[in-house]
Amino acid sequence: MSMVKFLPEAGVHGLVLLMDEVETLFTAKGKALLRILAAMRVFLDSPAGVPSGVPLFGLFSAVPEVIDEIDKKYGALAGRIAVRGAPFDAGNDLAVQLPLENVETQETLLTAIGHKLITVGESATGCSFDKELQRRNAQQLAKVAAERDLDVGARRMFVKTWVGLLDEQVRYREREFRPDELASRYQGTFESLREQEPEGVEP
Repeated sequence: MSMVKFLPEAGVHGLVLLMDEVETLFTAKGKALLRILAAMRVFLDSPAGVPSGVPLFGLFSAVPEVIDEIDKKYGALAGRIAVRGAPFDAGNDLAVQLPLENVETQETLLTAIGHKLITVGESATGCSFDKELQRRNAQQLAKVAAERDLDVGARRMFVKTWVGLLDEQVRYREREFRPDELASRYQGTFESLREQEPEGVEP
């Protein structure tokens, strides 16, 4: 809240704050978990709950099961994140829940991420990519990834694989990757992450 109050002095008009992987908070139990849930409620009330409001947009990212847990453990918070009226995927742009699995297919989402990373890669490396070639590579890698049972961790695998391929092409040369080669690279990323985090990556 102190940072939010400082924002006008910094010449900016608001703060967007992402709370990623909220499900990890549920390792807390009893009173500790209730304190976390109460803090989330205060956070959600902040934009309109204080004089003149707070210039804040908050976004919580979590697996769907978290909603069920909140319903069971903290009704006041559950009421604030409940969908009233039509859901987001039925055209209600102001719905408080955005179920990503109903917005686009995994392949479409990953392809869009891949395309954006081409531009990010150019900014980071100073290299000018062949956009059409790299879009084909990104789309093919997205197809490879979408054929697997994807979760949030698998999107991370897609990004890690794609960034590695772009970096390789900066150091050597640009080329079009075969589907079987991309599948092998993607599997290699999975194996690497599984070695680093054996409990945190699903195939």
